[in-house]
Parts: sequence; structure tokens; C-alpha cells
Amino acid sequence: SRCVWAHYRARLVQSTCQPVMMATSSVWNEQLEQVCCQEGFVAAFDQSLGSTPKVLRLYGVSVCDYFGESEMLDKAHEMRCRIFRSPSFDGSRVIAAILFEDTFDRGIGDLPAARYLWEKKRIVPFLKVDKGLADEKGGVQLMKDIPRLGKLLESARSAGIFGTKTRSAIKLPKADGIRTLVEQQLRFGKRAVTNGLVPILELEISSHCPCKASCEQLLLDALMVGLRSLEPHEKVLLRLTIPTEPNLYMPLTAHPNVIRVLALSGGYSQVEACTMLTQNVGMVGGFSCAFLEGLRVDQSEEEFDRRVDMSCEALHRASRCIPRQVEQVLRMSVQPGFFADLCPNAQMNEEREEFSGGEGENVHREETEAMGVAREVCEHIVCSRAFNGSRILGVFLPEPLLGRSLDDMPSALYVWERHRVVPLVSVDVGLEDITNGVQLVKETPRLDAAFARAAASGAVGAAVRSVVRAANQTGIEAVVVQQFEIAKRALAHGLMPILQPEVDDACPEKGQCEQLLLGALLLGLQESSLDHVVLLRLGIPTEANLYAPLVAHPRVLRVMLQAGGRCPAHACEALAAQPGAAACFGRQLTEGLSDRWQHPEKIDCSLDAVAEALYRSCRRQATAPEVFRGASAIHGGA
Repeated sequence: SRCVWAHYRARLVQSTCQPVMMATSSVWNEQLEQVCCQEGFVAAFDQSLGSTPKVLRLYGVSVCDYFGESEMLDKAHEMRCRIFRSPSFDGSRVIAAILFEDTFDRGIGDLPAARYLWEKKRIVPFLKVDKGLADEKGGVQLMKDIPRLGKLLESARSAGIFGTKTRSAIKLPKADGIRTLVEQQLRFGKRAVTNGLVPILELEISSHCPCKASCEQLLLDALMVGLRSLEPHEKVLLRLTIPTEPNLYMPLTAHPNVIRVLALSGGYSQVEACTMLTQNVGMVGGFSCAFLEGLRVDQSEEEFDRRVDMSCEALHRASRCIPRQVEQVLRMSVQPGFFADLCPNAQMNEEREEFSGGEGENVHREETEAMGVAREVCEHIVCSRAFNGSRILGVFLPEPLLGRSLDDMPSALYVWERHRVVPLVSVDVGLEDITNGVQLVKETPRLDAAFARAAASGAVGAAVRSVVRAANQTGIEAVVVQQFEIAKRALAHGLMPILQPEVDDACPEKGQCEQLLLGALLLGLQESSLDHVVLLRLGIPTEANLYAPLVAHPRVLRVMLQAGGRCPAHACEALAAQPGAAACFGRQLTEGLSDRWQHPEKIDCSLDAVAEALYRSCRRQATAPEVFRGASAIHGGA
């Protein structure tokens, strides 16, 4: 699935990039395909003049072995060329290489550096274009001005360079400084794109920074805001220090303007950096010193090549894609963001059923209306670039929508491959009459048939709704027992079980219902024979943090709280009192878009603004143990 998504993203970049990129040659498209799709890592040989002596010292070349800057650069060039010529250093594991300007100017052997790397090694060449860092101000070090940048970019493009790299550094957790730093990087990125180059934006936080985690949180927020300023054709790579909190940067890996997120080793050893990299979904190695570790000037060619091979293999393994199911579970369990519900309003369905006077007529009318909703969803919301996995974790799709194709893919597969949003389905087979204060799900063969269709279409999980209308313990226990039985049937079809026992918002005993529901769910999680983690989809409780025991339960992947009919502001206020739970928004996400259906650009703008407001208001952070709980759950249960 990762490969499918990567190829699809490469095609999207090709289709949206400026004509200056497209008009070059097929080489650019081939290089883009490799940067987007290939498993592997990016090797960085972009050490500045200030850091080159340290790199040479680790290589075994002391300051006594050269005199002055010119000889130092000669020694550094010899080291780099030796690596480039190593038989183990090639495009089978190395996606791209970042070159220092001196290497670019000198070339490698009889060929210019960019041509050598691509023609001889099939490695995509990038060029470091920044001129170092300014003095610290506002807790950051911005880039110095780059004289004659336009001429440098033009010469790089004509010499076969695919992209640029610019570096800045964060020293302290100061929001204003970090925001300014991100804005500067994006300005330079736009300049590179205008010249037909794909930029790598490097925003480094030292691994020794005492406030590293705080800096990373601020950096993520600034990037999520800043990336919204990019046009659809302005694609970038990000190169970031491996975060203290695993998967913190996961939202960036699903952003439509981000081709890839590269990991800086940031001062960690190769073993440490590779271990940390494997804990971060979607990031690939972009190492410099960690890659060079163990290489020595006095090694024989055979020993040197063996060490290059070991480094390439270690970084390649650490950068490998994880299985689709693991990535989907991790996104739903640990990534900050919210779930979207694009299904017709449940209360409307009940009213139509009551009005229709017969199941056959009701089913026909329901399917007709759902198909209309599905068509609008496909064309206007699901296809919007604002609808993406950087903020939206998963989406509940109505059953009829699963039968549609978008861009030659089933709609469920489309929302994952195109947007990195996990496709879920709400199955509606109707409710029984009220008994003991609850409405159970109707017993019908349609349920298993619906699960089979959902699984075949690419949906990951399925929810079937039942309703609690009164504080009746017997009835609520019956609802929970039935929900666990339905979960087993969903799991038998390969779907993630999603329990959806809904308490009626209009119930005068709502708080008491929720207390009883909590107890029944905890008992069910303890006694059920269901050997798998579950998602819970519940209403926002009257009592703050009531469902905390469910949020912390080892058999619950995540608790999502549906906002119901609340306005966005009230929904976000109510959700703020429920830490650890994820929001599930329906009408809050789509309200106000009905008058913009004929104007896709207005849909994008409005949906982006709403999604950003909802994301910022309900941002949640998961703990590291949840990462491994989610991964082990899908390995054991899928």
C-alpha cells in the first residue's frame, strides 16, 4: 500500500508542478518517482566549512594533515569521492544524496557531480545552497542571506541538480522565533520551486537541547500553519531531527505539500538514530555523521566498502515502510487530529423509516438519498486537497459510497492512498423498537453481507449504531453485549471492531445513562471473548473526563467522541474537558459548504479553514506506550 500511495503521490506532484519542471525531460520524472516512491534513505554530504574539520577528524584526518581551507576541502572531497565510488553506495538503497557546493563545483572524476550520481549510481542529487547561519536571535538561528541565489539555482538546475537544501536551527522553545524561522524556510522553498527545483527544508533541533521536546511541539505547530501557505504545486521535503516523542511528526508525513519527511541524526550515534527512526512512521533516514560513522582513511578498499555496505544496510532497514495495517492503526491511535463523519444524519434516517411505513420503501428511499450524498462527498469533500491525513485521522463513509470509484480506485482505497485518511464505514441495518429503554440493532443477514462488502472495498473498520434512551441497566447491558457480538462478526471479515452504543442527547437521564454505559463497557472489555483491541465511538459525556478509564484501557485503541448537533465552538469546548479522547466531527466539518458545491476553490478554502480550526482546538498527544500497543495489536489481530 505504501508503494501504491507513493506512486500516486509522485503522479500528483507531476500533474501539479509548474511547467518549468515538466518541460525538462523524462529524467526529472524518473528522479521524482524515486524520491517519492523508493524505499531507502538520503545520504547527506553537506557539512559546512565549520563542521568539516570534525568530520575529517572522525575519518582519521587530523588538522596536521592539511594546511588552510583549500587543502581541507581537498581532503573532504577525497573522502566523499571514495564513498561515491564504493560499489555498495548506489541507488538500490540510497534514494538521494545532498552535496556540498564544493563537491558540486569540482565534480567526480570526469563527470559533474550531479551527472555522476545519477548516471553511474542512480542516486538523485540535491545541493546545499545556504551560506550558513546568522547569530542566534529569538531562540533560533536563521539562514544568512544567500548572494546571487537566482544564478546559483539556475546553474544547479542546468547541471542536473534535482533539488536544494537549506538549513536553519532552533535553540530555544520560543514560538515567535520558530514561526519566523519556518516562514523564512518556506520563502526559500518557494524560490527553489520557481526555478524548477524541489527543496529540502532542514529545521534542526540539537539532540542535546534541554528543551528539545518543547521546541518540537512548537515546530510542529508552526509547520502545520506555514505549510497551508503553499500552493498545490509547491511540494517540499522536510528534514527534521528525530523527535523525542515518537511519531510526533506523523501529521506532516500525510500533508499534501510534503513529499517526504527526512530524519536528521542530530548528534545521535548510528545505532541510536536508527533505533529512534524505526519508531517514527513515515520518516526516512536523512543522515550525515551517522552515515559516515566507522569510515576511516586508513581502511583498505575492501574494509572501507564493507563499512559503507553496513551503514547503507542499517539505514535502509531503519527507513523501510511498515505494513499498511500497522500504519493505519498507528495513525488512528497516536496521531493528533480528529475523525470525520460523512454519513447521513442518523436521526434523519430514523424519521425517514418512520415516515416510509415499510422497510422496502424505506430502504429504497434511504439508498437513493445516500447515493446523492455520496456523489457530493466524492466530488466536493473527499476530493478536496483540504481533506487530508495531516489533520483527519479517519473518515466514516456511508455504505453506498463504498461502491463508487474515484480516480479509478474504490472510494475507500482512494481516501487512504490519496489522502492518508483511514477509511471506516458506518453500517445501518436499522434499529429494533424500544425495549428496556434501548434500541438494539436489528438482527438481519444484511449485516454480514455489509461487512463483507466493506472489507472487499478497502474499508478498515466498521461501526453499527445502537441507541440508549433511558437509564435502564438491563437494557444498557444488552446493548453492550450485542455490540461485542457485532464486533466479533466484523473482525471475522477482517475489519477493525468499532463499538457505537449511543446515548440519546435528548434523554433527561443522560448522565446516569453514561455512568451505566461506562460500567457495562468496562465489564464487557474484561469478560468478552473478543481477542482484539477495539475503537469506541461514544457521545460527549455530561461529566468531564468520565470515560478516562476507557481511554486508558489496554484493549481500547482509541475513544472517539462524536460532537452530535453542537455548533463547532460548543463542541470543541465540550471536548476540551475530555482529555485523551479524539473528536469525531460531522456537521461541524461540512456546515456552510452547501452553497459552494459549484466552486471547488471555495470548497478547498472553507474546508481548510474549518478543518484547521477543529484540529487546533482538539489537538491531542498520545504517550509512547500507546504507539507500541497499537502496533502489537494489529500484528496480533489482523
